[in-house]
Amino acid sequence: MKIIISENQLKKNPKAIKALVDEVGLDVAADMLGMSKLKVILVLGYDISFLGIDDWFTLMVEDNNVYKGCEITVDYFDVGYGVYWVYEEDIDGGKINVISIAKPEFDEGKVFVDNSHSFVEGGIVGFRDFNNGIEYKVEMTNYDIPSHFDSLDAMVKWYNTEYLPDTYEIIKGQATEIIEQLKQTNKI
Repeated sequence: MKIIISENQLKKNPKAIKALVDEVGLDVAADMLGMSKLKVILVLGYDISFLGIDDWFTLMVEDNNVYKGCEITVDYFDVGYGVYWVYEEDIDGGKINVISIAKPEFDEGKVFVDNSHSFVEGGIVGFRDFNNGIEYKVEMTNYDIPSHFDSLDAMVKWYNTEYLPDTYEIIKGQATEIIEQLKQTNKI
């Protein structure tokens, strides 16, 4: 069930939203309201001083998780998280999907971009899975990033104007290398 609420209503009635969050949880409430978790948190005025840079980053990814057709997801572990990009490109009547990890290490001031694996669906190949280091080899790369931000707005700007486009270009380049190597070895 979706709840339709205007921006004006939202500002006038945060108690109703808080009650909804208390009843069904933040994830479900955000989905029902058609809002990101980040927006719900900010609208409710929750104390967010305890959130660290990694917490903000994962909320931003969940809020803006598609860039130029790439799906970006956060995978949470017992300790930490991973950020996965899926780059898709048409090839010989099918699609190659390149899965790469691109997690910022804010304490090191770097984003490390490493290809995990790739698979082809459809076309003349059908379905085939390929692994980095076995059927092809692309190197992990990294680039410098800020290790802190003066404000949430500065971090959001960095995410949209630097992290997304810079990471996309690296992953697109990896995909080109992978396709070339797989074609040279007649795997696709």
